[in-house]
Amino acid sequence: MEIHYSRELDASYLIISEDLPRDEISARMAERAAPAGLLRMESRETEEGWEYRYSIDGLKSMEASLATREIEAAEIRELMHSLYRVSNELQEYLLKPDQLFLKPGLIYRGKDGWRFCCDPSHEEDFFGQLQALSRYILKKCDHNDEESSRIAYELFHVCHEENFTFNQIWEAIETEEPGGDIAEIRIEKEEGFLGKLRRFMGF
Repeated sequence: MEIHYSRELDASYLIISEDLPRDEISARMAERAAPAGLLRMESRETEEGWEYRYSIDGLKSMEASLATREIEAAEIRELMHSLYRVSNELQEYLLKPDQLFLKPGLIYRGKDGWRFCCDPSHEEDFFGQLQALSRYILKKCDHNDEESSRIAYELFHVCHEENFTFNQIWEAIETEEPGGDIAEIRIEKEEGFLGKLRRFMGF
């Protein structure tokens, strides 16, 4: 797989080249009838395989956006809202959550919210990718802000549990207090959540 970018006239594209076979039904659905929340895609066959062109006009990748700042609590919640909705709607269009890329450089955001990249030739464990994304978010949260650091920590904690579900993630990021047993919550109240997070991250 190769990834590059192209600017043509007034349009900007993310281009992914694959040398793998693709599911034709998935490709047609992603191209013509994909749910809101996905980058608009066009595809063409090449000598090596397939090329997918995604319109990124007016959008900025998560990685580029967070290069010089921390992610805020509202952004984390909005990201999880969007990912939850898209991953569920994909199945109605004969697509799979495993066909999404959850790398920060391939997740985009514009005025109308987050956009995700769906590749009909690609499959990678959705929850494994989400675990890696939670690690990135934890590193990129503002560790001096109580709310964003708590949500980032809770997301990371749930995503590293065995056989976690999206409902657990949803509950964790919306709950007022961090999850865990009574002893853990008592420690957090005594030393402060930021103190526990700094210990966990090695600050």
